[in-house]
Amino acid sequence: MKLIKTLIILAALGAAGYWVYSTFFVRPETRACAKIDELCGKHLPEQQIKCEKAFAKLKDLGDGERVVKAAECVAKSETCAAAAGCVFGAGMGAVDDFLKGIKKVMGR
Repeated sequence: MKLIKTLIILAALGAAGYWVYSTFFVRPETRACAKIDELCGKHLPEQQIKCEKAFAKLKDLGDGERVVKAAECVAKSETCAAAAGCVFGAGMGAVDDFLKGIKKVMGR
């Protein structure tokens, strides 16, 4: 009986530890890519790497906040299309910044 209680406590601690790790220590873009993989059903390691690189490029464009918003949006998504829309929306925000830069140069 004591062994069973010990195993249950260890399992609960392990689950809690995993939850803390995945919630607070895994980068938002990594969680988003895992969710996209879950929703879209590809389950290919190279797709995960491509996804994380796409988020890194978006972050390199200068707006890490946009990446976090996209990742939060993906986390709340229930379908593959909704998750894709989150990522597309983040990319469109970068395009909007690009167009604002062009307007500044053109004096408009």
